[in-house]
Amino acid sequence: MNNYIKDFGHNSEIPIKIDVAEKHYNAKYIGDFCISDKNNQWTEQPIQIYYNENPKTELGHTHYFGLFTDDFHHVYITNAISITNEPIIGAIADNGEIIYSRYRHDYQTSQDGTVFIDGGRDYCRTNTDKLINLIFDKDKLVISPDI
Repeated sequence: MNNYIKDFGHNSEIPIKIDVAEKHYNAKYIGDFCISDKNNQWTEQPIQIYYNENPKTELGHTHYFGLFTDDFHHVYITNAISITNEPIIGAIADNGEIIYSRYRHDYQTSQDGTVFIDGGRDYCRTNTDKLINLIFDKDKLVISPDI
């Protein structure tokens, strides 16, 4: 049986038009994930994460940036390189689907209903011991080779 990582597609809870942001920043939307804050804690709210193949490194830009809004729908941009700091834990369902929790309280269930996972990077609550590490490779979330 082949494993495959759940694809959330271009579904975001953040009110920013993904296609407009991709075109404006010449970047690819990866998904909604939490990033680490100035105290190296994972944020409670997810932000839209994008990958830019050719960042302006002379300006301090990295390949990863995030967009988010405040309560008044003002859009902000931030460095999101911290998404690469540590793996995301994935749970493997009986049908081979790998599910993961993108942020705290992001409860996910596999399509076949055999596994669930919750907690993002803050904690891992699941009903299986079939776990795997996922990492970001450019604009994709992939299975870590360091298993």
